[in-house]
Amino acid sequence: MVTKSSLAVIQPGGGVPARAKAKPAASGLALINEVLDADIVQAMVDADRFRLQVQREDTYLGGEGEIRPELLEGAKPLHRRWLPDSARAFAAYDCLTEMTFPGAQRFPLTQADASTMLHYLFGAMGKRRNDEAAAKLLACVDTFSPASNALGPALGLWGSTPRHPAILAIAIKQLMAAKTFEPSEAELREALDKIKQRLSMLGGWVGQWLQKILRADEIVFTFDRPAWDEAYAKVDSKVPLQVAGRLFYEERGEDEDGNMHPPSPRWAALNALWQAKHEAEEAAEREAERLAELKPKRIAAARKRSEAKRGT
Repeated sequence: MVTKSSLAVIQPGGGVPARAKAKPAASGLALINEVLDADIVQAMVDADRFRLQVQREDTYLGGEGEIRPELLEGAKPLHRRWLPDSARAFAAYDCLTEMTFPGAQRFPLTQADASTMLHYLFGAMGKRRNDEAAAKLLACVDTFSPASNALGPALGLWGSTPRHPAILAIAIKQLMAAKTFEPSEAELREALDKIKQRLSMLGGWVGQWLQKILRADEIVFTFDRPAWDEAYAKVDSKVPLQVAGRLFYEERGEDEDGNMHPPSPRWAALNALWQAKHEAEEAAEREAERLAELKPKRIAAARKRSEAKRGT
């Protein structure tokens, strides 16, 4: 909700205190930077890298459900190269899915937060402080209201606005890089749709990357188990955990007839790998913490010995 105090930023006629003028813009920039945190940025960078890898990779791994020994020759080198990055690929895919699919969003953008971020945009781009700029800001903020997002789709007149905070944050940065003046509602909607489409495209490429590595993983496991074991020996616990988590129909469970089925050999091997690696990593972390606690004591003891030698 846009408050009376926040609208003071663009009220006409001058006389607005400097503090009231600067605070909403500063808050908006802080919120944008908070939304576009290191994890979001890393996911975008990783996703683009995986897109390029898929576009350049022409290894044929067969069709759906097609497992043949002759596919192993291409699957082994791809599996060896790509497996170490698979945990980051899963993370990027999950991040993009949450951003672009409304049902997957844990913390959808509120109208209040949208208003805060848009105040920064209008404060940075606005050349005018008059009724026209104020009306444009209000129109842009209203695109995030529940009423607007319910009415447009119901009548088939306009689409609902993307509700992930990062989409608005990226759209604001794109508008500031491409436009001279503050946007109209139509320009804001266009920018939001463009960002969502670009993120959906990246998510599609990462999905193809994951399909390829999961396919290679199945082929190598089936026809060259020692090579499969060797590849997993070089990765941390996140990799087998993430791969096992995607084998929805191979984990122990109940089939369509109500009969319980055991886990597949590959799922069982991945689960055992994850448990062993996870336990080893926790033990190493505990040892590192113990050594960190001992270090000050060792330094203090060394100082005492040094002082004792100087005193003799």
